Amino acid sequence: MENETYDVIVVGAANAGGFAAGAAAEKGAKVLVIDKKANSEYLYRNTIASVDSHAQQRAGVKIDKRELVEFLSAFAQDNVDQQLLWTWVNHSGEALDWLEEKVLKPNGDHLYATGDAYYETLMNKAFPSGNEITADEKAWDWGWGKYVIATNQALGVTFQYNTKLEHLLTDAQNRVVGVCK
Repeated sequence: MENETYDVIVVGAANAGGFAAGAAAEKGAKVLVIDKKANSEYLYRNTIASVDSHAQQRAGVKIDKRELVEFLSAFAQDNVDQQLLWTWVNHSGEALDWLEEKVLKPNGDHLYATGDAYYETLMNKAFPSGNEITADEKAWDWGWGKYVIATNQALGVTFQYNTKLEHLLTDAQNRVVGVCK
């Protein structure tokens, strides 16, 4: 594998990395995922924030997008790229819809929208952005990461564990042309 060529190399094989790898593979990219751990199956977090996922729509959850972006910007003392926040606010629901339809439902799970615990101070405000992975809305499915991994492997994604990224190799135009692991 030392001289393999990939279109996309994802560093980190949990939630964000697993979703990114799946999206790239669905678009035809040859994808490698590396992770410093021996396995990422249980690294997947069970509550995932989004705005406007189908689970949230089914539960009648409505989030004021502008209020959320303004709060997150203020909380970060405006040291944040608002374009990135708007991308998340406008597209995070789509990512979780992909997860629910392509990964969870075929394995007997679904998303259950939850509200944040009510807690509000001048510096903290709760938004009902949570989505939890469950089969019965009573317990979390702690092992759902194996479904993402299997789905990605079926799409042709290669996983390499016990692999730390040491540094990126770049060309004269500063494009990444290789990785040292």
